[in-house]
Amino acid sequence: MSLGDVAVRSMASLSADDVSALVQAATDAAKAASDAVTALREAQASRASGGGFQEASKVVRQPEPFGSENHEDDLSKWQDFNVNFKAWFYYGNPKFELDLQS
Repeated sequence: MSLGDVAVRSMASLSADDVSALVQAATDAAKAASDAVTALREAQASRASGGGFQEASKVVRQPEPFGSENHEDDLSKWQDFNVNFKAWFYYGNPKFELDLQS
């Protein structure tokens, strides 16, 4: 008896509910694969075009580099930098908002 014969006999012993469950599982797997491919294409297109950060720089001023040799000056400028950076960063990619909330 070949492996194919065993598979046919196994499939013949499945109930209608079993076949339905297998078809549903295959459909769900195909949908998940399709969604993953779509997400990958969107991510690649976003990276290739510069993503939302180019758009963010058109709407929110990109923050200037932060830091100097004067600690007191850095302390006084931190709040403005922090607010500006987060506004630009969140506009560029809203997914980072949860990561940076504190």
